[in-house]
This record gives sequence, structure tokens and C-alpha cells, in this order.
Amino acid sequence: MTRYVFEYFKSQTVETLRSEYTRYTALSAADDQSRHRHLQPRQILLDFLSTRMIKKLLKDLSREVAIWRGWDVNDVLMQMLPTPRIYTPRSHGTSIHCDFWYGHGENYLTIWVPLTDLVAENSFQICKKEHNRNLLRQFITDFDQTLNQTRYSGKFQPVLPPVGSAAVFSSTVLHHSLRNKSDLTRVSFDFRIGPISDKTSTKRKENFLRLSSDNVLHESDQIKEFRFIKYIRGGGIIDTLTQHVLIEGVARARELQIVGQEAEVERFGFPVLQQYLTGKCHVDCDGLIISSTSILSADALKACFTTNIKVYFCLESLTNWSD
Repeated sequence: MTRYVFEYFKSQTVETLRSEYTRYTALSAADDQSRHRHLQPRQILLDFLSTRMIKKLLKDLSREVAIWRGWDVNDVLMQMLPTPRIYTPRSHGTSIHCDFWYGHGENYLTIWVPLTDLVAENSFQICKKEHNRNLLRQFITDFDQTLNQTRYSGKFQPVLPPVGSAAVFSSTVLHHSLRNKSDLTRVSFDFRIGPISDKTSTKRKENFLRLSSDNVLHESDQIKEFRFIKYIRGGGIIDTLTQHVLIEGVARARELQIVGQEAEVERFGFPVLQQYLTGKCHVDCDGLIISSTSILSADALKACFTTNIKVYFCLESLTNWSD
């Protein structure tokens, strides 16, 4: 496995991210008409991370870390959606784990950015270098020990990066969170970067963005150029509300264009889908966006892969075309 990496990375970009978050939340609280007034802190953080300016700052930070590690930025992928963390007082923590266990490549790095003040009691814990390898081997044979955080307390240390710094650590470094015993809510987010050439990653490349040497972010496909009709079909194993939520969430995350909506006449099978797939429905679009392959019959699914129009399945991140 890759060597142990855990360092605090100081960057003006991190300082900017924190100051922008403070400004964003202050503006939301001050505006009585703001939709943020009725949103939970987690949703506010998600909205913040979805803004165009923050996406650019994350790209900048990713490039800085990649260069610091001596990587070729043309060979680096960045996680498209950061993971938001709202860690309130007395909330429970996470068991001992490393990101490699969850499918991230062994050469990937996690970039953890705190947006609020930290103390030892509300931060997370990371394994000390001298214990990491042995504990990794131990947990492979006795995974239940990952729940016994107090037993290994002396082998971990709190992560407390100075203001303006992020914590950067490799995917094979063990870490966990204890119960937040402070009176402070910790707001943070994390995301991962790694070499395209790392074959140990099980993650779909469609959920990552590529960095280039000219500091331009490119998606791994051209899907954002296409105009989709949202296709909904009831009467199956996924209810229509869930289909709407799934499609809209994926479209927002990937910045896809939805230009219309169609509901299937479910009592007749798949006649609306067939009209689109056979070109009988003259709607100005490039294809259909569908919640999941599981809402279609075997024949309807087969037809999706023998048509000239584009079909994108959200849950599986599956397309009927290749780049």
C-alpha cells in the first residue's frame, strides 16, 4: 500500500473557503425572505458547496495539493461532490476506518477542510504513523474491533490544523470521530483526489472531475451539453416521488440540463418511452434521463440500448452511449 501521509496543508484558498462560508451563512441569516431561513444547516452547507465560486476554489485547492505531492495534474481526478459534515454537540462519532476500505484508491488523498473553530473534543482522530500499519492488519482479521475506539485511544491523535490549513491524509490512514463532548458545532467538508492511473479505486470515474495543467476542470464526459427529458414511470418498485428526487438531485450535482418532463402511461406498458426511443415524439431534446434501470422491463431496457437517442440512468450512472 501507499506510504503514510498526514500533514497540515496551509493555503490561502482554505482561508478563503472559510471566510466565504462565514459570509454565506451570515447573509442567509440576515435575509428574512431567504429560503435558507427554513433550511437545516446541512442543506445550507450543501448549497454553499454547490455554488460556482466554491467549486472553482475546490479546483484550485486540488491543484495546489496535487502539485505539492509532485503529481502530474493531467493525471488527477477530483471528487465531484464534497462530503459535508455537521458535527453538533453530543452527536455520535464514526467507527475506526480508512477511506481505502470504502473503495477509494490506495494512492488517493483525502482533503479535509474545517469551516468553523476546532477543539480536540469536536474534531476527528487520526492514527499515529507508528501504529497505522499494525492496526490495519489487525482489523482485517477482527473487524469488530473498529467499534472499540477507547481501547486504541493512545494510538490516535486529534486533528487540529491551524487556521488557514486543511488536513491531508492518504486513503490507508485510519481515523474516526468520538462523541462531540464540546459545546461547539463543527462544520467541515472533505473530498478526495487521486491519480487516474490508480486501478485500485472502485469508484465510478463519472463521479470525478479531471484537472488539467491549465487549471481548467473537465468532466470525464460531455453530458452537460445534452438536453434531457425527465422520464417518470409509476407502478414499479421505485415510487414516483423518489424518482423525481433522484433525478433532480443528480441533475443538480452534475449540472445537467432538464428541458421537460414526461410521465409514462403505465397501464399500457411503455408506450411513451417507445415513442421517444423510436423517434416518433418530436420533442427538441437529446435524450431521456431516467431514475434507474429497475423501473423498466427487460424489453424496454433492451430498447434503450438499441436507440439513436441518448438515455442516462441516474442510480447506476449508466449511459447508452460511449464518449
